[in-house]
Amino acid sequence: MNASKGIARLKVVDTNVFVHYLLEGDRADEAERLLASHLDLAVTVGIIDEVEFVIIRRLAKERLGIRELSKLKEYIRKRGLDFAVNVLEKYTEMLYEFDIRVLKRLRGTEGAVRCHENVPANPERRHHSSNLQIL
Repeated sequence: MNASKGIARLKVVDTNVFVHYLLEGDRADEAERLLASHLDLAVTVGIIDEVEFVIIRRLAKERLGIRELSKLKEYIRKRGLDFAVNVLEKYTEMLYEFDIRVLKRLRGTEGAVRCHENVPANPERRHHSSNLQIL
C-alpha cells in the first residue's frame, strides 16, 4: 500500500494463470500457489471474458471435437454450454474463493501484467465470505 496516498497496489492476474488452474494444465500447481499466496489480486472484466472464451474453445475441442468457431457457435445456439458449465462455475467460485477483485478496466496503459495502482484499499479484503467488488 502506498501510505502517502492510502492506495493499494493490486496485481492483475493474466488469463493463462486462470486457464492453467481451471483446466489443470502443466502449470496448474504453480497457478494455484500464485493465486493462494497473494492477497492483492484483481482481474478486469475483459480478462474474465477472455478466460471464459478460452475455456469454452478448449473444452469444445477436447470434449466435442469442435475446432472451428462457426461450428462452435452453431452448437451453442442449438445445445447450450452444458459441455463447459462445470468449469465455468468453478471459475466463478474460484474468483470468490481467492477473493479476487473485479475491475471495470485498467487505468493507464501499463497492461495486465503490471500492478494496478489507483484502486482504494479494502481493509476486509481477504475474508472468503466477501463478495466480488466491481471497482
